[in-house]
This record gives sequence, structure tokens and C-alpha cells, in this order.
Amino acid sequence: MFFYIPDYPDYMINYEGIVKSFKADKCRILKQTFMTSGYKRVCLVNESGRKCYEIHILMRITFLNNIYGINDVYHKDHDKTNNRLWNLKGIIIKPRKKRSKNVIWYNKSRLRSGIKNIYSVKNGIKDEWIFRKKVNNKFIQKSFVSLQNAIDFKMTCQMTCESPIIVPHRITKYY
Repeated sequence: MFFYIPDYPDYMINYEGIVKSFKADKCRILKQTFMTSGYKRVCLVNESGRKCYEIHILMRITFLNNIYGINDVYHKDHDKTNNRLWNLKGIIIKPRKKRSKNVIWYNKSRLRSGIKNIYSVKNGIKDEWIFRKKVNNKFIQKSFVSLQNAIDFKMTCQMTCESPIIVPHRITKYY
């Protein structure tokens, strides 16, 4: 059983991924070529021009496009040439959310002190120096107004290895 491909009235596709053309009153099965990525593709023509599609994308457009906002598919058996509908699973890719301004993400680009485990963070009004170290799979963290205070705390913390403040991987902004 074949179904029309949306936006391409001269072409039909079935559950096996076979594409038929009905151009010039002839019915023929289109030849599928392999891309360098390993996927099969066919080229379709309509009023807007010629466009090549991967077969699994045509299957998504024809059979899965209007179900739950599915915008991508993957092969269940990881075989790029197996484009049968039962082998394709629709997935929804949501756009990434912007990071909250109240959350500070620590990375090496924030390191300005040149001293390990001490970071400089612009916290709205003023700069803060933060000592942050992982001890026994928990983070020790404390914020300071000056770099010298952070270095002094680091020296005392190395001697005692006690955890004054335990925080998760992301830290909310202090006001």
C-alpha cells in the first residue's frame, strides 16, 4: 500500500521505504542511491525544484510528521539502510533553553587567579573570589571579597580538609 508524500503529488512511498514516481503517466520505482554517510536517498521534483531526501526523512514526513510534534527519527536496529516503518522511531528534539541569569556555571574560562580551585566570578555589582574543591565526591565552596582571603582559606582547607559548605555542581547567585 502506497501513500502520497506531502508537497510531492507525483510521488508515493510505502511502509518498506520504496518510492514510486507517477510522472508523465508512467509508474516506476525510483532508484535509491547511497550517500557517503551510509543513508539511502532519492531525488524528488515539484514546482519549487529538485530536492534530494534521505528515505528515513521521507518516512518521517509521510507517516510520523503530525504525531506528537516528532521532528527526527532514528533506526532502532542501527542499520542505516533499513528504512522500514517498524524500524524507525520518532523522537522529539526540543530547542535548548537559555541559561538562567541566576545560575553561575563554572568552567576553566572563569579562572583568572592562576591558582588552582580559585575562581573569579562577576556577581552583578562586584567581583567575588570563590574557592571550590572536590573532596570525597562533594564540593567544598566558599566565596571571598579578595583573592588573598581565598588563598588563605585554601591553605587552611588543605591542612584540615574539612568541608565548610557543600554545594551542588551549579550554584545560585548571591545578592
